[in-house]
Amino acid sequence: MAAIFLDYYGVLVYVATLLLWIAPIKSMVNLYKSNDVWQVPYNFYMLSMINCLFWIIYGLQINIWPIWAVNIPGFLSFFCCMELYLFFHKMKRYELVFMIIALPLKACFIFFIFYNYVDSNINGYIAMIANIFMYTAPVESIYHVVVAKNNIYIELWLALAVFLNTSVYFIYGLLLKDNWDIIIPNGIGFFVSIAQLIVWYKYRATTDYETIQKTDSVDSVEVVERENELNDLNEINTSI
Repeated sequence: MAAIFLDYYGVLVYVATLLLWIAPIKSMVNLYKSNDVWQVPYNFYMLSMINCLFWIIYGLQINIWPIWAVNIPGFLSFFCCMELYLFFHKMKRYELVFMIIALPLKACFIFFIFYNYVDSNINGYIAMIANIFMYTAPVESIYHVVVAKNNIYIELWLALAVFLNTSVYFIYGLLLKDNWDIIIPNGIGFFVSIAQLIVWYKYRATTDYETIQKTDSVDSVEVVERENELNDLNEINTSI
């Protein structure tokens, strides 16, 4: 009975994982419309891609197909996000071409080296550490939201997907007789995702990014005008 329950719960785990992999689509659509990379959580996407890559390597080495199978779409999703991010990033043409080509080459190199020459136990630990870094990456977004007092730096759908994924995996780790490789990273990610949602709700934005940019530009103009006025007064005082 317990084994049947775990099988059904495993389906829920895979569904939650796939939802996490497709969550970045909204950010990519916004990036395509706005042509502005500010809204892309670069660190989270990069660490997620590395995380999926090492879980694929680890799953292939220990010959457990659900591990590598569920992480392949995740790797492809975040890989496409990173390529699109680079495409819209403001850089010279030759730098853009180099970065877009270098990213898949680096991924292939890492896969070849670690799959063929590194022990599976070591790759398992690396995958777990990468998972921890992946789930702690949103702390940067939380910091920006608190400083700016505006939740535009947190992608709600991505935060919800992380919350669902980590909570499901955390319970799954407990059901698998305290599997700490699953419990530790997903427990950390669970609390970070809760913090994201709390901060997002607390600092609900009443203005969009463009309005904030305009406000910043107006403030900067006012500062320049005040500096010019002070300089004029200083010149008058000097002349007197």
